[in-house]
Amino acid sequence: VQVRLENTKANHFKFWAATLKNRTVRVSWGRIGSWTQNKKFSFDSNEEAMDFFRRKMESKLRRG
Repeated sequence: VQVRLENTKANHFKFWAATLKNRTVRVSWGRIGSWTQNKKFSFDSNEEAMDFFRRKMESKLRRG
């Protein structure tokens, strides 16, 4: 599962992307066209990883 969200309103030009694979969620974020930051989260089960992935995505959608 992979998702990429972008915010280009009010001169923000930032993105947040996440990939879920094998109980691991890899997240990257930053300004579009610039250096990115990355972080990896590992979980004991696929359900925990999917729950984390879903909660983070919903949080980003709420914030814009």
